[in-house]
Amino acid sequence: MINAVGRELPERIGNYIVKPYAGPQEAIEAEAPVFSRRKPAKCAAAGTKLLPDLKAAILACGLKDGMTISFHHSFREGDKIIGQVLTAIKELGIRGLCFAPSAVVNIKNPSIVDFVKDGTINRIQASGIRGELGDAVVDGLELAEPVILRPHGARPHAIETGALSIDVAFIGASAADEFGNCTGQIGPNACGSLGYAFADAMFAKKVVIITDNLVPYPLQDFSISED
Repeated sequence: MINAVGRELPERIGNYIVKPYAGPQEAIEAEAPVFSRRKPAKCAAAGTKLLPDLKAAILACGLKDGMTISFHHSFREGDKIIGQVLTAIKELGIRGLCFAPSAVVNIKNPSIVDFVKDGTINRIQASGIRGELGDAVVDGLELAEPVILRPHGARPHAIETGALSIDVAFIGASAADEFGNCTGQIGPNACGSLGYAFADAMFAKKVVIITDNLVPYPLQDFSISED
């Protein structure tokens, strides 16, 4: 198999079917994303989208074995959300997930590598992997499929076209209100723009906003809206 720049590629790597780059005008056929603006039934009755904890949010999203989850990396090595979410998922017994963050920095305590080794994660797609997880992948960390890396421009394109289909996006925000308007610009843990998560928020089947700074509704200067 020859790709658009003349490189020979294998047809398969393990169980993964190789899809060669066909050029900048490549057309990708995929199902159109399905948008839902309805509140979960339990939340609608209470007149808010708030849920009591991460496990309740994960269950409300219907996360199941084999699905794809995403995060953004704007909190860098100070990110605690990924570890908390993966721990909750593990405790719920959900396994075999595709871990598809915008990128991976060196996150420890807990280590993402541990969630691969225990089977919570078995596939990875990202824009880059640094630190302990990156080292483990290079050293031959066992996964169900090869790791897929895309630059920051190609990742949103893959999400928009369905090449990367996200079941649940977990978006950390330094401020949010009870209906999900959120931002990274204000609050004690302001991280700046949430731009890395825009495509996730628009195209994921379900979206969970996580914050340590709940503000009165409506948050005026939001980056991502409640819609």
